[in-house]
This record gives sequence, C-alpha cells and structure tokens, in this order.
Amino acid sequence: MVSIHPKENCIIVKLPLTTPTGKVRVKRWIDELNFGIQIATRREKLTSNDYLE
Repeated sequence: MVSIHPKENCIIVKLPLTTPTGKVRVKRWIDELNFGIQIATRREKLTSNDYLE
C-alpha cells in the first residue's frame, strides 16, 4: 500500500516485512564484497544500504 501526503512532503510505503508467513527479509550491505546482515525492521530505520531478500 502506498500513501502520498503532499502537505507533509512524504510518501509512505507499507511493506509486508513483519508478517509471520512473510518470506521477505531486510538485509544491510556492509561492503560490496560480502552479503548483507539481517536487520530488525522494528528497531532500526531503513537506509540506502538496505535491500530485500
């Protein structure tokens, strides 16, 4: 689901990352030579170094 809020200058995208049957994991790249480490999306904000697996 995507919500656009022009008055607040933001776009909110809801991703099914925390569903019990979800097969999506968020990982964060540390460097280009290694695979990323899994992050807790409820505790950490997403950054430009994150990707979905």
